[in-house]
Amino acid sequence: MRVQILKPVSTVNGTLTYTNILSDKMKLLNIDTKSVIYNKNKFALLHVLKNISPNYDIIHVQNLYLQPLIASIMASFLYNEKVVVTAHGPGSWNKNLVERRLARIVLSRVGAIISVSKWVDKKISNHVPRDVPKFVIYPGVDTSTFNPYLYYDFSEDKLGLKDKKVILFVGRLVKIKGIVTLLEAFSRLTYRDSVLLVCGTGRLLISLKKMVHDLKLDDKVIFKGRVPHGILPKYYALCDMCVVPSLFESFGLVVLEAMSMKKPVVATNVGGIPEIIKNNINGLLVKPNDTDALAEAMDKVLQDQRLGIRLGTNARRDIERNFNLDRMIQQTASVYKYVMRS
Repeated sequence: MRVQILKPVSTVNGTLTYTNILSDKMKLLNIDTKSVIYNKNKFALLHVLKNISPNYDIIHVQNLYLQPLIASIMASFLYNEKVVVTAHGPGSWNKNLVERRLARIVLSRVGAIISVSKWVDKKISNHVPRDVPKFVIYPGVDTSTFNPYLYYDFSEDKLGLKDKKVILFVGRLVKIKGIVTLLEAFSRLTYRDSVLLVCGTGRLLISLKKMVHDLKLDDKVIFKGRVPHGILPKYYALCDMCVVPSLFESFGLVVLEAMSMKKPVVATNVGGIPEIIKNNINGLLVKPNDTDALAEAMDKVLQDQRLGIRLGTNARRDIERNFNLDRMIQQTASVYKYVMRS
C-alpha cells in the first residue's frame, strides 16, 4: 500500500509530531508513505494538486483546511485514489455558512474521517454526512523513547535546578496555551522552593518575560526556548510535575508525553484532555483560566510526594495500555485497509 500524507508547513507542534511519526512508523507495516507539504495560502489548492502523485492508493489529509481537501478530492478522481482525513480539531470554516456547506459537500466524498478525540468527533459531527465512516483514533506516544526507566545524562546543575522542585511547561507561548494563567498561579504558590521551566517559543515571549520581572520571579522562571522533540524526554525526566494550562486543546500530546515519563500532570478540563486524564487517578484536572484552582493543584502535588508518585505510576500504566504508538499505527492502518475495501 502507498499513502500520500498532506500536511501544512506551518502546522503546530502536536500535529507536526503526529504526522512525522505516522510517516515514519507506517514503513514498519510495509506501507510506503510520501509527505506533501503546503503553505496555507490562496495558492494551496494549486500547490497540492501539483504535488500529489499518481500510482498511490490513499491521500491522507491532515486537518480540515478547505483547499487541500478540495485538491485531494479532485486528485482522487484523476488518479483513482482514496481520501482519508484526520481532524486534529474543528475546522475553521465552521463559523462561515458558505464554507460549512462547501466543506460538507467535500467531506461527503472522502473514504473515512479520523478524529483525534471524541471531543473533536462530536464537534465535527454536524458538518459530516452520516454515511461517511468516522473513527476516533487517539494519538500515541513512543513509550520506548518517552521512557522513565532510561537514564538521561542531563545534569540539573547546568540549569541551576539542584535541590529544587521543577515544574515544566511545554508548548507555544500563545494565549490559548494558558501560559499567562500559569505564571500568575506560579507566583501564588505556597510551596516556594520551586522553579518553572518553560520550553517553547511564541509571540508572547517578550511580554511574558516582562510579566516574570514584574512578579519578581526572574530567578525562578527559566525560558529555554524551542527544545527539539528528541531532547524533550530529558526535560520531562528532570521535572517533578508537568502543567498543561490550555484554554483549548483538541487532545494534548504534551499530556501523553509527560504521563509516559511517569510524571504527575496538572491540566485543564478542556477539549480532549479529560479523555486522557481521570481526575485524582492519573493526574489532576482544573477549570481553564482559573488561577487559584491551578495554584492549589500545583501546591497539592508539590507538597504531597506520595500523591505525585501515585499519579505518575497510574499515568504510565494508562499510556502503555491505551495511548501507545503501536496502537495508533495499527488502528490507522486498519482504516486504510477498510477504505481500500470500500
